[in-house]
Amino acid sequence: MKAKWIAALRSGKYQQSWGALRGYDGYCCLGMLCDVADPEGWDGDSHRKYVSQPEQSILDSVGLTNCQVTRLIHLNDREDASFADIADYLEKL
Repeated sequence: MKAKWIAALRSGKYQQSWGALRGYDGYCCLGMLCDVADPEGWDGDSHRKYVSQPEQSILDSVGLTNCQVTRLIHLNDREDASFADIADYLEKL
């Protein structure tokens, strides 16, 4: 799953957004993970069934700790890291 997520981050297929897993204009890096893991998991136009963060089973499938999730949120939302930068970070974990 981690390799699929990294490939998606580098694919250029997804538009990056901030502040939510999925918005009308794109995905944050964790929202993209949700989409890669479970494309049918979206409830309506923009909301995830599990709202603000991926289900624990999805996080476990890529081996993320709570600290790493917090770091990814910070990279995506506060540091404006690109998806390529985030993929680089994930490859080092």
